[in-house]
Amino acid sequence: MPGTERPSAPGVSLEQLVALNDELLALVATGVPLDEGLLDLGRDMPGRLGALSTSLGEHLNRGATLPQALAAEDLRFPAAYRAVVVAGLRAGRLPVALEGLAGFARGLVELRRVTTLAFAYPWTVVVLAYLLFVFFVVEIAPRFLAAFGSFRLAPGSLLTALAAIGQWAWLWGPSGGVALVAAALFWLRAGRSAGLEGA
Repeated sequence: MPGTERPSAPGVSLEQLVALNDELLALVATGVPLDEGLLDLGRDMPGRLGALSTSLGEHLNRGATLPQALAAEDLRFPAAYRAVVVAGLRAGRLPVALEGLAGFARGLVELRRVTTLAFAYPWTVVVLAYLLFVFFVVEIAPRFLAAFGSFRLAPGSLLTALAAIGQWAWLWGPSGGVALVAAALFWLRAGRSAGLEGA
């Protein structure tokens, strides 16, 4: 109906796309009807991937073509994936297109893994530096300030400022920690749901 909004659907991750693409490739290579194979896969595989396989199988079982079935799930499948499948079908080389997609998606998964590992080291250093800074301004700076006072020496402005900052660590300390954790979770979540949209 005009004006009716489609319900949102979670996008397929790169790992799920690779797994589903491999199943499609195996079905095409063995000559098993896609609707039956996808419905069987949906019954055997739990979670989002199984539900997606079942949905595609049901579209095909009702007479839709593979491009039409993918188009019906366009909120889940990247446009680039659907375009390559359509091109492969038109050229009569769907297995080659699926193999190419699988290799490309696996390359993206590996790139994401390497990037995440590269990100982990500086993020760990930042977290340790933050914790050390909090410890210094809360524990060490006030003791230095007290030591300067006991010897009747004037503390530097930097030490005074750090000790003053430490008095408010209960307020800003947890906020900084939450921000660091949120940044890491955002990075990991972005990797799981990236799909091929950026390709």
